[in-house]
Amino acid sequence: MNVQDCPPEEAAAIWQKMEEAAFAIKDPEIRAAYQRLYRSRLKRDFPQFVPRTSDGEPISGWVETTSNVFAYTGDVFQTLNPVEWHGIEPPPREWMLQDWLPRRRAAYLTGAGGAGKSLLGQQLATCVAMGLPFLGVDTTQGPAIYLTAEDDAQELQRRQRAICRALGVAEGDLQGKLILISLFGLAGNEMVRFDRDTGQETMPAWTKLQNTARATGAQLIVLDNVSHVYGGNEIDRLQVTTFANLLNGLAQEIDGTVMLIGHPNKAGDAYSGSTAWENAFRARLYFDAPKSDHAHSDPDARQLSLPKANYARKGSAIDVRWHEGALILDGDDAPSPVRQLRDISAASAENDAFLRCLDKATEDRRAVSHVPGVNYAPKIFAAMIEGKGYDEKAFARAMERLIHIKQVALDQQLWKDQFRKWKYGIARAVTHPSNTAKSLKSLAVTPAATSCGDPAATLCQVIENTCGDPAATPAVRPPIPYGDMGAPMNWGPPHPLDDPFGGDLDWSTDSGGDEP
Repeated sequence: MNVQDCPPEEAAAIWQKMEEAAFAIKDPEIRAAYQRLYRSRLKRDFPQFVPRTSDGEPISGWVETTSNVFAYTGDVFQTLNPVEWHGIEPPPREWMLQDWLPRRRAAYLTGAGGAGKSLLGQQLATCVAMGLPFLGVDTTQGPAIYLTAEDDAQELQRRQRAICRALGVAEGDLQGKLILISLFGLAGNEMVRFDRDTGQETMPAWTKLQNTARATGAQLIVLDNVSHVYGGNEIDRLQVTTFANLLNGLAQEIDGTVMLIGHPNKAGDAYSGSTAWENAFRARLYFDAPKSDHAHSDPDARQLSLPKANYARKGSAIDVRWHEGALILDGDDAPSPVRQLRDISAASAENDAFLRCLDKATEDRRAVSHVPGVNYAPKIFAAMIEGKGYDEKAFARAMERLIHIKQVALDQQLWKDQFRKWKYGIARAVTHPSNTAKSLKSLAVTPAATSCGDPAATLCQVIENTCGDPAATPAVRPPIPYGDMGAPMNWGPPHPLDDPFGGDLDWSTDSGGDEP
């Protein structure tokens, strides 16, 4: 019996089975030709084709058109109709880590070796499992999987003990919430490989991961790291994108987030390989230790940043510290004496570097300011040879400290430019002799010998004693007037005792304040 002689339902089933069998044909052109043939005969033999549900019931509202038949048989993309959204508020975006890791998406975490990415991944999984904030950021509670091929079970235990101590939880509280998997030392950890003809193929490790996620109900999966689980070419854009889509599909299935951990390349870029590692993920995190060339850098300082975020504001950063085997927010720990001494030493070194650069800028007649802009002192000093080893943030901290302790003054008259206009900027503060007893002592001048020879005479700087009378009062230079900021005020005409011309010159200035 020909297909045309069969009842309509049987004819449709026969042609659909033949079309499905065509997918096994390797040659794409022959496969496409068979599929077109089967669909055309399906349309011819069963013009009133009505699709049915799995229960055999016709799909309600079906309108028999060619496009509908093709859509049902998989020949066109499934489409969305925006009209159906009219008057309906879109659902709010959901996060596993608020504003950092979106749900139903895969994310990529990179960072230099030794920064602590594995610790961060395991601590993130612990926080999500317990519903605790991660470094001050809210999480959505759900079972979490941390899978690593770089550390064995003993190392995971040591790390978990430190994490639990920092979070104030016990290992027993993690029952059924945190799933740790170690593939250290095992072969066959790659989850995908690529064939030239068939493309991406999933491996047994991928199937085990899927089954584990389904059995545990995990909503966060951390894979540590890409070099172990990815069996493709990291510089092949298509292979990287295909793998990222596979992870996105898993994130959709678990209604959570899959975070892949990777390494940067030798050149110091944030990631290694194709730019698809940047573009195929909706969020990319970076974890690193701040770099500094000077001897006072803090070895425990870390920073977590968000250089790429499609669904949130990028550029966010969290300053953290490694503390007793776990990560904590900077400032949350009680500083030890050693750290206090190191912080004091580092602050002093930053202050010295700022003053060193300020002296050089003043010598070069380069005015700098405390106001952000082209003359912003911290930015300029960070680029100077005298400021090597310190970044803009370090100089900004030093500037605030030096202003507070009044070692530098703002908006000071510095010098006149070629147009005889005053330049203003930051200068070393001048201490007024009357400010403190200490400054009086440090600025005291040893009096010159007097012709009077009277040891009881008042100690003062004698200009000249021409009277020859020991009881006569010596002439004394009047004190220098100082302004509010501690800088000398502009002189008027010199005192007669200091005027070598005996007052015959006109010392007045013109309206422009020109210097001689």
